[in-house]
Amino acid sequence: NAKASVSRSFMAVNQNATVASSTTTYGSFIYSGFGAETARVFVVPYACVMKNFYVRIFALQPASGSLVFTLRNNAVDTLVVVTIAAGSAAGTEANSGANSASYSAGDDCTIKVVNNATGTSGTINNTSIMIEI
Repeated sequence: NAKASVSRSFMAVNQNATVASSTTTYGSFIYSGFGAETARVFVVPYACVMKNFYVRIFALQPASGSLVFTLRNNAVDTLVVVTIAAGSAAGTEANSGANSASYSAGDDCTIKVVNNATGTSGTINNTSIMIEI
């Protein structure tokens, strides 16, 4: 039995940004900072699977709520989700676990970020994800 070869790479960006209290915003693996989803779209150039999504924060996430990152495909949430728990300390890192999302060439990829806290989120250091082709 011939085994299909898989190429692996990753995308990462230093966000160095915060999210306002009780706000949903959007990010990308190719732009730093957050904004409208239409301004953060990354067009996927080749069919692939994205997984192993990681997020690290620079500063304390308020105890009043979590910070949730969801990978999106064509403006639809996938099961690839990272949650920074309420009250997480500076330097906290979290990942998406075993979930993955499949993309076709031409699909739009964004990151939805929801700050469930009543205060400004901790500063987001970086986001990264593995890509398999």
